[in-house]
Amino acid sequence: IIIIVKLTRLMRVVRALRLGRRFEAVKIIARSMKRSVRALWVLLLNVSMGTVTWGAVMYFMEQGQYDGRRGVYVRPGMEDEGRSPFASIPHAFWFALVTQTTTGYGDIVPVTLFGRLFAGMSMVYSLCVLALPIGVIGSNFDAVWKELDAEKERERMSAWRLERMTRETVEALDPLSASRRLMVEVFHSPPLRGENDIFIGQAEACLEFDPASTETVERVLRLPLMPNLVKGNRSVRGEVCVSYTWEPRPQRPGVALTGSLTLAVLGAHGLAPIDWKESQLPDPCVQLTCWPKSARLGSAVVGEPHVERTTTVLDEAAPLWDQR
Repeated sequence: IIIIVKLTRLMRVVRALRLGRRFEAVKIIARSMKRSVRALWVLLLNVSMGTVTWGAVMYFMEQGQYDGRRGVYVRPGMEDEGRSPFASIPHAFWFALVTQTTTGYGDIVPVTLFGRLFAGMSMVYSLCVLALPIGVIGSNFDAVWKELDAEKERERMSAWRLERMTRETVEALDPLSASRRLMVEVFHSPPLRGENDIFIGQAEACLEFDPASTETVERVLRLPLMPNLVKGNRSVRGEVCVSYTWEPRPQRPGVALTGSLTLAVLGAHGLAPIDWKESQLPDPCVQLTCWPKSARLGSAVVGEPHVERTTTVLDEAAPLWDQR
């Protein structure tokens, strides 16, 4: 009864195995093992044959002499004529298995010349025979890893195409949606020659424009940074603070929205570190993108974007700009 109770309590560990389905590493190992079933059978066959063969050989080489008074096998040369660990062929299986897997606990060792000779042959056997199916398993692991990377890349591109198609559809139905859109991108821009921008994060906002209103709109936006796997596959954190002022103007014929938009980047905080720098602090700058000319009704063709960029702040995870 006590053993049953202990086994029942031990079954709670199975709950942790169910969580493994959510981890990418567990998926890779499971797929690799599923693809390597034939190699695993070959590995099991080689280990079984080696264990039986070398276990029998080591038993005959290391069993020692039978002590009728004590009723056990003893090996001469050991302290106090110690009892031989190779009392039977099944007892010798443990030494054969440990030797083949190159574990080598050292709890059982041969002491005779021929015993050591055959033990060395067992080691060479394991290196030559067991390495063959293990190499196949490693090759399948590498193939599964590459396939999973390609699958993730396809998912990224599919999500990006879906987002783009959705945006174009919305802009075709509501031309002013493009003019309300504001894209904020944060880059690590070290003072080096050439293009050295490293993507840190981005955020999107929908500006509040009412074509029927003549009142000035002033807002301050705190935008959490989001990842973009197309621009950079890295962890993203922090937020950026942006303000805007919209001053409407008298409507012109054929124009749905007319006015003046003033944008200001106030600052950011909590930006992700740059691991390869000694200080690990980024050199951030912010790029603002808006679309002053929206598409015509029923068309998804939006006018050229207007891009503005702040100056670069060196070694700062919480930079302040206050630039318009």
